[in-house]
Parts: sequence; structure tokens; C-alpha cells
Amino acid sequence: YYQEIEKGKKELKDKHFDEAMAIFEDAAKLDNAPALSYFYQGQTESEKQVLEGAEEDYLKGLQYNKIHYKCLVGLFENLMSRKRYADAYSVIKRVSQYFPANPQRMTQVLRLAIMTKSYEDVERYYQIFTTIDDRNEEMIKYVCAALVVCGKYYLQQNHMARARELFQKAATTANGR
Repeated sequence: YYQEIEKGKKELKDKHFDEAMAIFEDAAKLDNAPALSYFYQGQTESEKQVLEGAEEDYLKGLQYNKIHYKCLVGLFENLMSRKRYADAYSVIKRVSQYFPANPQRMTQVLRLAIMTKSYEDVERYYQIFTTIDDRNEEMIKYVCAALVVCGKYYLQQNHMARARELFQKAATTANGR
């Protein structure tokens, strides 16, 4: 199975899409849970700009392993490229539930939480943020902005204490920036 996957990856790298797809499809028959094969089928479809087909392949892989990291990330990137933000956000929430915080993806997650009006989630991501040692300036700005937007939402909902708490967290996180 893994030998076939490696052969297919070489064909994919060399842009021999039809050959790669055939190898990945054959590889899927060699394993009881061929999520990795479906991931690479999705990657092949993505390279060919067949984005709906790629989405189907990632979803097939997830049927075999609902937390297959590569399939989840492939699906997320596919949905983002197609501007299906609500769907992308539901996928990335699953990723963050099962896998440790990824500092590079934190800014995207916060942006999607605001875009999809998932304000309650911002506080959970803030808690994750506080556990990350490798914080860069961009991440800090995104966290602060998300806390302020979330605070404004709670002001509109007349939840003054909650809004004040979020504004305080934003001010503390900004630390004079």
C-alpha cells in the first residue's frame, strides 16, 4: 500500500496526473482504511483544478478515518479556495479539537470565527492562544482584534460584563502595542 502511495506521489510531483490517479485508486484497493490514498486522490484533483472532485475524495478518506489530519486539512484548504467559509470553519474546528494548536493556522481560525459570527468560539481560541509559546506579532494582532469584535458583539447583546472582560483580555494581550 505505502509503496504504491510513494509511486503515486512521484507521478503527482512530476505532474503526471492520470498516472498518479490510477496508482492512488489501485492503492485504495490494497488497504481496509485507505484514507491516505483518498487524500492523494484529492491532491491530484486539486492540482488539476477539479475542486469538487477533490472535495469528494477528501470526504471519502474521512469516511475511513474521521480525524485523518491530511484529509481534514486538504478539505479545509479546498473549501477556503472556493470561499465556502462556513463549511471551512466547521472543518477547522474539528482539526483544532483533535490536534494541538497550530500557530500558523490560528490567525485563519480566528478570522473564520468572526466571519461566521461564531463569537462564542473566540474565547475558546483565546484560551488556546494563551498556551502557545511561539506567538508572533500577527497572531497577537488577530487575537486582539477578534476579542474586540467579540466584545462589541456582546455589547450589542447587552452583556456588558462579558464585553468588558473581553476588552480587558484584548488590552492585556496587546500589552501596549
